[in-house]
Amino acid sequence: MRGRPKFAAMVDGTGAIGPRNWRGHLLRARTERWARARIEEIRSGRSDAPPGPARTVATHRDAEGRLLDVKTAGVELINLLRPTVANARYVVFAAMALHENPHWAEALRAADADTRQRFAWEVRRAYPFIPFIGGRVREPFEWRGHAFETGDWALMDLYGTNHDPGRWHAPERFDPDRFRTEAIDPFDLISHGGGSATDGHRCPGEGLTQTLLVTAAHLLATSMRYELPPQDLTLDLAYIPARPRSGCVLRGVRAV
Repeated sequence: MRGRPKFAAMVDGTGAIGPRNWRGHLLRARTERWARARIEEIRSGRSDAPPGPARTVATHRDAEGRLLDVKTAGVELINLLRPTVANARYVVFAAMALHENPHWAEALRAADADTRQRFAWEVRRAYPFIPFIGGRVREPFEWRGHAFETGDWALMDLYGTNHDPGRWHAPERFDPDRFRTEAIDPFDLISHGGGSATDGHRCPGEGLTQTLLVTAAHLLATSMRYELPPQDLTLDLAYIPARPRSGCVLRGVRAV
């Protein structure tokens, strides 16, 4: 792989079985080698990297003043860059939400910061990035009468929880205003996992995702005009990470 790492292919292989997954792992190994080389170039002075993720990770020191070892620094650089690429799917979902709910495009043009936050929360609730996620039981436990034994597979239904009618009013309706009255419970809105990012299984990049999504939706609604030609925007919930079958093709994009 000469040139830039293939982050998009790595993301696309997340929930796959077979060749798509194997390709993702292969590209992950190649990308780790690239990231380690990049860290070493910055530290040696061979590369005058501008302020940004690479320089921040390469020069970071822990509480004892030590640099991260090169392997760990390379992994952490990937952990910053790959999720940023993955968030392109949320930008697609924001464009779909504006297409399917055109009155919100108009609303966002005059929206305040709180309204833009609610719109981004609702995109994350209504559209699936990873519809469900699996894991193996590490220690046996019992939950609601079901015994989970060590090694058992357990599936967490992220999309179903975000559409649970027992928690969400009219869950199939796209309605950012629901967050005016409905508090965000860390075990109800679980597009990024449940609980706390500090001591639970929740993605620590959730805040960055929210910020990127707020910015992208604002740009789509206020800084450009475009049309969506006929295409298949069906979301296959068995495909992980989810995306519309046609992607999301914009035509006639122009700045305003």
